[in-house]
Amino acid sequence: MTFSERERYIFHLAVLELMKESDEMPEIMFREVLGRVVKERCRHLSVEEQQEIVNDMGEEFIASKNVLDFIEDDIKRMVTGK
Repeated sequence: MTFSERERYIFHLAVLELMKESDEMPEIMFREVLGRVVKERCRHLSVEEQQEIVNDMGEEFIASKNVLDFIEDDIKRMVTGK
Protein backbone atom coordinates (compact mmCIF):
# COMPACT_ATOMS: atom_id res chain seq x y z
CA MET A 1 0.00 0.00 0.00
CA THR A 2 1.29 3.47 -0.81
CA PHE A 3 0.68 6.77 0.94
CA SER A 4 -2.07 9.06 -0.29
CA GLU A 5 -1.06 12.58 -1.29
CA ARG A 6 -2.38 13.81 2.05
CA GLU A 7 -0.24 11.28 3.92
CA ARG A 8 2.82 12.15 1.85
CA TYR A 9 2.29 15.84 2.59
CA ILE A 10 1.99 15.14 6.33
CA PHE A 11 5.13 12.98 6.27
CA HIS A 12 7.27 15.51 4.42
CA LEU A 13 5.90 18.47 6.36
CA ALA A 14 6.70 16.74 9.67
CA VAL A 15 10.24 15.84 8.61
CA LEU A 16 10.92 19.32 7.27
CA GLU A 17 9.49 20.96 10.41
CA LEU A 18 11.80 18.82 12.57
CA MET A 19 14.77 19.83 10.44
CA LYS A 20 13.78 23.49 10.63
CA GLU A 21 13.26 23.39 14.39
CA SER A 22 16.63 21.72 14.97
CA ASP A 23 18.27 24.60 13.07
CA GLU A 24 19.34 22.30 10.25
CA MET A 25 17.24 24.20 7.73
CA PRO A 26 16.53 27.92 7.44
CA GLU A 27 12.93 29.05 6.85
CA ILE A 28 13.58 30.06 3.23
CA MET A 29 14.95 26.61 2.42
CA PHE A 30 12.05 24.97 4.28
CA ARG A 31 9.56 26.79 2.08
CA GLU A 32 11.50 25.99 -1.10
CA VAL A 33 11.81 22.29 -0.30
CA LEU A 34 8.17 22.01 0.76
CA GLY A 35 7.10 23.71 -2.46
CA ARG A 36 9.14 21.26 -4.50
CA VAL A 37 7.76 18.29 -2.55
CA VAL A 38 4.24 19.52 -3.25
CA LYS A 39 5.05 19.95 -6.93
CA GLU A 40 6.62 16.49 -7.27
CA ARG A 41 4.77 14.33 -4.72
CA CYS A 42 1.52 16.10 -3.80
CA ARG A 43 0.64 18.01 -6.94
CA HIS A 44 -3.10 17.46 -6.67
CA LEU A 45 -3.42 19.03 -3.22
CA SER A 46 -4.83 22.54 -3.40
CA VAL A 47 -3.51 25.34 -1.22
CA GLU A 48 -6.74 25.09 0.76
CA GLU A 49 -6.22 21.34 1.32
CA GLN A 50 -2.63 21.97 2.42
CA GLN A 51 -3.84 24.58 4.92
CA GLU A 52 -6.53 22.20 6.16
CA ILE A 53 -3.85 19.56 6.80
CA VAL A 54 -1.75 22.05 8.76
CA ASN A 55 -4.82 23.02 10.80
CA ASP A 56 -5.72 19.35 11.39
CA MET A 57 -2.18 18.63 12.56
CA GLY A 58 -2.31 21.57 14.97
CA GLU A 59 -5.64 20.41 16.38
CA GLU A 60 -4.31 16.87 16.81
CA PHE A 61 -1.24 18.16 18.61
CA ILE A 62 -3.38 20.18 21.02
CA ALA A 63 -5.79 17.27 21.55
CA SER A 64 -2.85 14.92 22.21
CA LYS A 65 -1.08 17.19 24.67
CA ASN A 66 -2.40 15.40 27.77
CA VAL A 67 -1.38 12.01 26.41
CA LEU A 68 2.07 13.29 25.44
CA ASP A 69 2.52 14.84 28.89
CA PHE A 70 1.52 11.54 30.52
CA ILE A 71 4.01 9.60 28.38
CA GLU A 72 6.74 12.12 29.14
CA ASP A 73 6.04 11.80 32.89
CA ASP A 74 6.20 7.99 32.62
CA ILE A 75 9.55 8.17 30.86
CA LYS A 76 10.94 10.56 33.46
CA ARG A 77 9.83 8.19 36.25
CA MET A 78 11.51 5.25 34.53
CA VAL A 79 14.74 7.16 34.03
CA THR A 80 14.91 8.64 37.52
CA GLY A 81 13.35 5.68 39.32
CA LYS A 82 10.88 7.99 41.11
